[in-house]
Amino acid sequence: MAVVRINAKKQKGIGISEVIIALMLLSIGVVGFTVMQSKAMLASEESLNKVQAMNLAMDMSERIRVNPSALTAYDAALASKDALESGKNINCFANYCSVSEKAKFDVYQVFQKGKLDGLFLTQKDCPGSSSTGRKCLYVVWGETVPEHDGASDKTCTKTAQGANNQFIYRPEASCVVMESY
Repeated sequence: MAVVRINAKKQKGIGISEVIIALMLLSIGVVGFTVMQSKAMLASEESLNKVQAMNLAMDMSERIRVNPSALTAYDAALASKDALESGKNINCFANYCSVSEKAKFDVYQVFQKGKLDGLFLTQKDCPGSSSTGRKCLYVVWGETVPEHDGASDKTCTKTAQGANNQFIYRPEASCVVMESY
């Protein structure tokens, strides 16, 4: 059996280059993991916003169903940010309220709940329903505006291609739309 001798002088530097290559591969893996983790966190945050928005819209919708004789009062109270504040000084927990006062109180309560989570609530005619009078609750967050087919790319919904009276969410929008009545 022949013994092979390795010349140690020829092996100098090979260890350090292997270490550098291994560190480069490790750093690429760490960067990839970091990017995936940040995308997962953004997706989780968006999912949380959608759940909170759906809960807020359901809450408002149920309050409207409980007080159906005040539909116009709910419309008026949900019309603008100033109108949302109209129920600020009404307390239907402590005092008797008329149906319109109850509507203002309900809207203010739901608006304040949404405000804590960075959500804005409004009600508008459902897209494509101008003749039927259907109303939709829009809950938006971020830079999205509660409009349909507006001039801005930040609107919540747009008309579906080739569809009559149907709408779709804009992919970049941060909103939930729910028919209320």
